[in-house]
Parts: sequence; structure tokens; C-alpha cells
Amino acid sequence: MYRELLSSRKFQFIFLALAVVFPLELLSFFNLHLPVGVELPFFILFIAIFGYRVFMSGFRSLFRLRFSNINLLMTIAVIGAVYLEQFEEAAVIGVLFALSEALEDFGVDKSKTAIEELVNKNPKQIMLKEGGETPLEEVKVGDIFILKHGDYIALDGVVVAGESLVDESAITGEPLPKSKYPSDLIFAGSVTIQGYLEVRTTKTAKDT
Repeated sequence: MYRELLSSRKFQFIFLALAVVFPLELLSFFNLHLPVGVELPFFILFIAIFGYRVFMSGFRSLFRLRFSNINLLMTIAVIGAVYLEQFEEAAVIGVLFALSEALEDFGVDKSKTAIEELVNKNPKQIMLKEGGETPLEEVKVGDIFILKHGDYIALDGVVVAGESLVDESAITGEPLPKSKYPSDLIFAGSVTIQGYLEVRTTKTAKDT
């Protein structure tokens, strides 16, 4: 994950901007500033680069009287900092907000990729207790299917017999497997580690 962040040009550009702005911000704490003729255009350029989309969204929200929009709040914060001639703070706000948006987009993309991988791993057939190997689309709610060691769970259900350790990390994020006994729920996308389970389906393939 960290390698992907560091290899992204978007993040490299933002990290470079932070490396430039933060030292100037720290110097401002000691009342050390660049000459006004250099400082003003430099920070306005920074603010414009990283805040353009935020400002446009913020002003649209203002015209529509949507005061809860985060972009409007960020626009007010930046304008206030510029009005107070705190140009370093305004630039830092813009860069950090750009970083937060980039991280949010990265997280959404990773989630989409994880979901796609989960769907692609899902088996196309399932072993019914009565009926043998059956296409997933033909399994109905209430059918009982069998899970053995290492099986990838294709449908949501409730355990009716047996016991097993189940790895649910792909679904819940829990790193440790959970023991499953009769009446426990299991989720599609998890994997049996050991044991034997008979599971009654609670959802069909299209709803699981």
C-alpha cells in the first residue's frame, strides 16, 4: 500500500508541496517570512493549484445556501487566513486538504479493487447436501450446502451442523479466524480453515 502511495505522481506532487510549505510554516512561528513581493505570489499560486476545485465547489455551495459543505468551510478557512495575511497557513490548509482528498480517493479505489477480487474468487458451483454439485444461481434460500477444509464460502448462511474455523478477514477485517458452531452465521467471501460444516442458505447468489 505504502509503495503504491509513494509511486503515485499525484502523491509525489503533494508530498513535494508539503516539503516546501512546512519549513516556511515553521519559520513563520519565529516571525521569519519571505519578502512580501515573493511570498504573496508564491503562496497564492500554491493556494490556487491545490484549492481550485475546493473553491469552485465552495462557491457553488454558497450560492445554493448549502452551508454544511466541507468545501465551503475550507474555502472560508483559506480566505480568512489570506485576509489575516497568514499566507503560510492558507497554503498548508490547501495542501493538507488536497492530501486528504487524494487519500480518500485512494481508499475508495482500493475498496473497489478488493470487492472485485472478492467477486472474482467466488466459486460458480456449490456442493449441496442433497443434489450434489450445483450451479450457484440454482441454489435457493433454505438449501443446505456442505463446506470442507479450505472451501471458499460462496453464500451467506447459518450453520446447522458441524464445526470449523473460518477466516473472515476479507469481510470483517478481523485477522484471527473464528470458530463456527450450529446457529452461527457465516458470510460469503470467507474461507474454512479446518473442520466440516453444513450450512443452510439465508440468501441467494444475487443477494448474498
